[in-house]
Amino acid sequence: MKSKAKGKWKAFAHGVGRVCSCIAENKAFVFVGTFITVWALIGDDLKLLVTNRPVDNIFDGLVVFCIVFFTLEVLVCSLGKDDYFMSFFFCLDVLSTLTLFMDLTVVSEALFGDSDSDPSNTRTSRTARVGAKVGRIVRVLRLIRIVKLFKAFLASSKPKKKPPRDRLSMAEEDDDDNFPEEEEHFDKESLVGKKLSAKMTQRTIILVLTLLIVLPLLRVEMTERLPSSSLYAMDEILQVSTGSGASDETQGWAHLLSLEAARRGFSYVNCGVGGTNVEYWNDVLKHSLKDELPSLPSSDVVILSLSLANEGLPSTRTAEERSALEIYYLEKLRCLAIGLRKAMKPTARLVIGGPYPNNAYSMEHLEVLKRVWDTMKTWDSVDHFIDFLQPVVHDGRGHWHPAAWEDDSHPNDLGHRSMYQCLDIDSILGFEQKWR
Repeated sequence: MKSKAKGKWKAFAHGVGRVCSCIAENKAFVFVGTFITVWALIGDDLKLLVTNRPVDNIFDGLVVFCIVFFTLEVLVCSLGKDDYFMSFFFCLDVLSTLTLFMDLTVVSEALFGDSDSDPSNTRTSRTARVGAKVGRIVRVLRLIRIVKLFKAFLASSKPKKKPPRDRLSMAEEDDDDNFPEEEEHFDKESLVGKKLSAKMTQRTIILVLTLLIVLPLLRVEMTERLPSSSLYAMDEILQVSTGSGASDETQGWAHLLSLEAARRGFSYVNCGVGGTNVEYWNDVLKHSLKDELPSLPSSDVVILSLSLANEGLPSTRTAEERSALEIYYLEKLRCLAIGLRKAMKPTARLVIGGPYPNNAYSMEHLEVLKRVWDTMKTWDSVDHFIDFLQPVVHDGRGHWHPAAWEDDSHPNDLGHRSMYQCLDIDSILGFEQKWR
C-alpha cells in the first residue's frame, strides 16, 4: 500500500512538474510576465506624475496583482524547472517581489514619510532622500528580471528537436542537404558554455548591483558641499548685512536700520560674520552661543539675514542640485530659527530677511528664491519676514538693478538704500520703543 501511495504521489508530482514546465516556457506567460515587470518599473512613477491621492487605491490594487503574479511565477518556475529553486535568479525574483510591497501607499508612507509633508522638515527630507536611493536600487532589481524573462522567451522560441530519421531517408538525401544539419549540430551550446554564460550573467548583475549600492555612499550630496571657490575669491569676505559693497559700512541697510532703531530708543549690535552660512550659525547656536552672541538672551529684537549664494546656489546647474540645496537651506534655516527662539527671551521679536538678488542667478535660481520665500512665510516661530525681492531691489530676473550693485553678490550704496526701503520698521520693532 505504501509503495502504491508513493508511486501515485511521484506520478502526481511529475505531472505537476510537466504542467508547470509548459507554463513557464509558454510564450504568452513570458510576455505577460515581461509586461507586468515593465509596469512594476514605471507604475509608481506614473501614479505620482499623472494622478492624485484618491486614485492611490487603484494603483495599490495593481501592485497587489503584481505581487500575486510574481509569487505565482516563482512557484511555477520552482516546480517546472530543475535548476531554478534556490538558484541565483530564484533569489533575485523573490527579492524583487518583496520590494513591490514598498510601492503600497501605506508601506511607503510608513517607511519614507508622506510625499506631501513639509519639505523643510529635517527628518522628512532626509528620509525622502534615503527613499529615493532605495527606489533606484529597487528598480534595477526589477529591471534585471527582464534578463531572465528574455532568456526564457528565447528558449521558448527555439524549434523543437526533430525526431530521428531512418537510414533509407538519410541515404536518399545528398551531401548538400546534410550540410545544414551538421552546421546546426555544431551551433548547439555545450553544457560548459551554458554554465559559463550563466556565471558571466550572474557576476555582471552582482557587479551592477554592487556599484549601484556603493557609489551613492561615495557621492557627496549637494547639500553637503561647500560653496565653490569662486564665492571665496576675495582675501576678505564681507556680508551684505555688514554693509558689504557700500562705499562705507555706514551706508549699509543694516546700519541705516540701526539709526532708525536708535532714534526710537533701541541700542544696536551687528554680530554678522562675512561668508557664513546656515551650517555655521547652527554650529554657533549649539557650541559657542555665549562667545559669538553674548547679547542674544537680553535682546528685544533679533534680525537674521543669510544669503543663498553663500550656500552655493549660483554654482548649481541641474534641477536635482537646486532642489537638494533648497531643501537643505530651508531645514537648516528653520532649525536655526527655532534654536534662536528658544535662546531668546519670551517677549523678544525674531525677524528673518528673505532671499535677495545676485547677478549670477538664472531664472531657475529665481524660482528657488521664490519657493524659499513662500515656505519661510509659513513658519510660526518667526515674528516678521523682510521681503528683499521687492521691485525696488529686484529687476524681476533674480538680479540687482543695473545701477545698484558693486559686484555680482553685493549692492552698492544705492542698492543698500533700496534694501532699506523694503523694511517695515514698525513691524520689525513691534511698535515698541525702548526709552533710555
